Amino acid sequence: YTLEIQLEYETNALLLALTEPVAMPCNEEFFISTKGKYGKDYDLIITNGAFEIRENYGWDHEKYIYLRRSNDYKGLNKAIPAGINFTYGDFPENSISALITQEIDLCEIYGDQLENARENALNITTSTNTLWGICYNTDIKAFKNAKLRVSLFGSLNRDELLANVPNSYVPTNQLISKDVLYAGKNYRDEVGDKVLTPADNAKAMYAKAKEELDENGIELKSSYTIICLNDDASSKLVTEIIEDWNTLTGCYFNKEPLPRNELESRMKSGNYEIAIAPLNTSMESPMELLSKFVSNSADNYINLNYPAYDEFINTALSKNGDFAIDALSEAEGYLVDYAYLYPLYYESRYFATASNVSGVIFSTTGEGIDFTQVTKIPEE
Repeated sequence: YTLEIQLEYETNALLLALTEPVAMPCNEEFFISTKGKYGKDYDLIITNGAFEIRENYGWDHEKYIYLRRSNDYKGLNKAIPAGINFTYGDFPENSISALITQEIDLCEIYGDQLENARENALNITTSTNTLWGICYNTDIKAFKNAKLRVSLFGSLNRDELLANVPNSYVPTNQLISKDVLYAGKNYRDEVGDKVLTPADNAKAMYAKAKEELDENGIELKSSYTIICLNDDASSKLVTEIIEDWNTLTGCYFNKEPLPRNELESRMKSGNYEIAIAPLNTSMESPMELLSKFVSNSADNYINLNYPAYDEFINTALSKNGDFAIDALSEAEGYLVDYAYLYPLYYESRYFATASNVSGVIFSTTGEGIDFTQVTKIPEE
């Protein structure tokens, strides 16, 4: 068979678009028969890939998905492994030890585990797709005030903030990386830099913010808490922030270090005031990050609720070419100019595989993993 695709406009991103899940072919009759529940369980999926979900006890939604090699696969390269088991939920407390003892074969690790992984001859693959930055919970009335947000960010000494950043992090002053593409073009080259201009006089800006808050009957608390990751680098960074903000405001800012899973859980639930937060991004498109902050997004951790911002994203989704890029530029500019987010650094994402495992193919941007050619040397 030959598939012919007619485009409404010229684009360099067609091949990339065809790799996305939305472009995958599906049997129309079967899809309609699932009545909107396609993909929600084993019997509601139809596939033609190298693997399929194992029939008996292949999927426990809270614990695991077990795949087996498909005998019906028509691709050029049949899968080598008989099956792949994905587990989640009850994760080993020490993932490095679990890899060494071959309790597991592959997992994601973080920067503070790298040295241990290398010392134990584990195979490591790196990609960059997590932006760390300062953000406010704008459900808190005081943080709805733009002048307050700008004065706080404007008072920070960026050089001192980033002095203790580990080598595994890449400092950045922009929300969208210089390497991100959109429709086959370099996004940063197309829209230019979007950087928060430091307040000329953060103290004067803060005084104006106080006036506006007082006029609206909003009183600043005597203290606020910044949640952050419980590592040395984050602790030192937050200490610098606290010194700058205590001096600016006369309020008392304190820190609450948390394990990564608890930090992310607190962000998702909105149970925080200020956070040093990890935000997943994509090197393939600025949309991955910017779309998080539309009003109805489950990932809108800052609780932004601004119809014009939603419209920027909707325009980018519905338009093409320069219209879409302009809309994304407006969205990014809004987050930056009104100080909703303060970018700090990019964290590389690390995947470690056991020393007896080879053939795992990782996307260079961390967008996917190919297990079809994996081999595993049995223990002697």
